Amino acid sequence: LDYSEITSLNFGIRSIFHLFVPLDDPLEIWTITLENVGSKKQSLSFFPFMELYLAGYTMAYDLPIYSSWADYSPKEKLILGEYVHLHTAARFEYFICPLFEPDGYDCRREDFIGVYNDYSNPRAVLKNRSGNHKGFHDPLVAAFKKEVILEAGETKTFQLLAGVGEDPTQRREIIARYATPKKIGAALEKLRQYWNERLNQVVVRTPDEGINLYANVWLKNVIDKCVTWVRSPTSNSNFGFRDVMQDAKGIVKFNAARTQSAILRAMPYQFSDGSALRQWAADPSFHDRRKFADSPLWIAFAVCAYIRETGDKNILDIVRPYQDKGEATVYEHLLAGLRKISNDCGEHGLPLIWEGDWNDGIGKMGEKGKGESVWLAMAVITANKEAAELAAFLGDKKVEAELKKYNRRITAAINSHGWDGQWYRRGFTDAGRPVGAAADDEVSLWLNTQTWAILSGVSDPERTRQIRDIVEKRLKTDMGYVLFDPPFKRFRPDIGYYSNIIPRQWNYIHANAFKFAAECEGGFGDAAYKTLSLILPINHDPDKTRAEPYTFPNYYVTD
Repeated sequence: LDYSEITSLNFGIRSIFHLFVPLDDPLEIWTITLENVGSKKQSLSFFPFMELYLAGYTMAYDLPIYSSWADYSPKEKLILGEYVHLHTAARFEYFICPLFEPDGYDCRREDFIGVYNDYSNPRAVLKNRSGNHKGFHDPLVAAFKKEVILEAGETKTFQLLAGVGEDPTQRREIIARYATPKKIGAALEKLRQYWNERLNQVVVRTPDEGINLYANVWLKNVIDKCVTWVRSPTSNSNFGFRDVMQDAKGIVKFNAARTQSAILRAMPYQFSDGSALRQWAADPSFHDRRKFADSPLWIAFAVCAYIRETGDKNILDIVRPYQDKGEATVYEHLLAGLRKISNDCGEHGLPLIWEGDWNDGIGKMGEKGKGESVWLAMAVITANKEAAELAAFLGDKKVEAELKKYNRRITAAINSHGWDGQWYRRGFTDAGRPVGAAADDEVSLWLNTQTWAILSGVSDPERTRQIRDIVEKRLKTDMGYVLFDPPFKRFRPDIGYYSNIIPRQWNYIHANAFKFAAECEGGFGDAAYKTLSLILPINHDPDKTRAEPYTFPNYYVTD
């Protein structure tokens, strides 16, 4: 795991490109092996190449190119450059260091690819000539040319380091740690040992080898990548409060230390009234301050999962600041979030949705402060149950009773106002209009409120049978279950951007995972297996899923 290897055979030359990221440093290590499998000597050139979009990802408005530069340093024998953030003036240096003597280089995309060329026919490769130019206020690349002579049967190996460093001293230290094939081999072995330890901590065995492969290998790998890259300072994006908490729970079975650090890292972005930022950024001026009502909900799920797994209740006593004023223990942070949601209710006794809950696409339902979410009601009941169990474990009978009282009130509100006669509604708009009602000619049935009715224990056995039947009849496809049915027919300014997705629908993987969890919780094991089988990429044609068979996409699109 954590390495890629690409092989090819062309014109009698077998090439192997091996790439990995070591555990301890911010760099990629490339190994290029060339073998002449023919009977005659061959002369050739190869061109290690990468694009340098240093702001994180390519945008239509490429302003970051105006604060980036790259050039070859003959003294250090590497391409060195710098990116300066336009708003914060934060800067970092990057380097691409070949562990061989290059015969040429390029730093401008125009020189290497060409104006009218693309990846299939780079100009520098066609001409077998590098431009040897600095890149400044240009789309940047790092490319080297290396001329090679291979006798019949001969093999040669070349290695390259590409990374970032805060200053020249750190850069030189990083390069020195990987400057020889022996050191690179040791780093790769350390990576293998890391994954051997992680993969063997919890092992799932079922008759389905596809599920075994995902549960034991690929899901662990994907969760680790989310925590390491997507929810880390290496990411160009803001850090979603909900996302960080969900990942913290996901990784607990094989890396509980990361769960603890994620929880403690997130707490300062909660407010003293219990609410939390939608997303936070390294620069506070870029915090996402939209009022997403579900953000603090996920603290309870992450903390309870951590304590169940480790038995370490000391985390509850750690004091962390609030975003606005004061500080509190992790236990108090957790309870503040649940109290906020449980008490911040509208005219139907359901939690206010404000600018969004788990579903980002319905953020207009409650932006005026009156819209309510049936799903959030079910979710907070589920979280309150877990927190009540925690309180009982701690001997905190007062809090246990408080949370159970919330749940009785909210459960009654759901079954009085959230039930539409055949299934559970999604919520109410600011104007009091039900969303997810049988009378609607669009989006009358929503997946999440049916699955969470089971997860939360809100639905009785008869309603559970009823909603399970209707989900199978109306939401099932050959690649999982769509979020709602029928699709939107028109833009709904009182709901949000989901109503712009016309007429296509999403089989959102996370919502399908909720369905799987609900079926496990409800004792419907055969149904849970079928749900999981439907969404496993390995069970589908990659050309249809548009995803690698070893990783879940965010969603599948169906017509």
